[in-house]
Amino acid sequence: MNKLELVLYVSSASARSKQAVGYLQRLCDMLEPATYEFTVVDVLEQPARAAEEGILVTPLLVRLAPPPKRYLAGDLSDVERIAALLDVAIARPETVQR
Repeated sequence: MNKLELVLYVSSASARSKQAVGYLQRLCDMLEPATYEFTVVDVLEQPARAAEEGILVTPLLVRLAPPPKRYLAGDLSDVERIAALLDVAIARPETVQR
């Protein structure tokens, strides 16, 4: 199985972007730790990277691996829906141990 690679592009000036980090953390909490990599890129702190990668909106979640790439923009609050769109199997929230 390929490791899940996610990049979340955010703007630290945006409340929606700050919320998106929390939502994605909730998603990652439902995954086995060794099965994913999760990176947050603040486009205000790394504008060259954002421009190079063609990032025009935030928050933007990109699944880099496994192929094909998938892009999700906007509201990331429905963690189960986001997992389905990313084609990621998650544990049910009630089975996740904290």
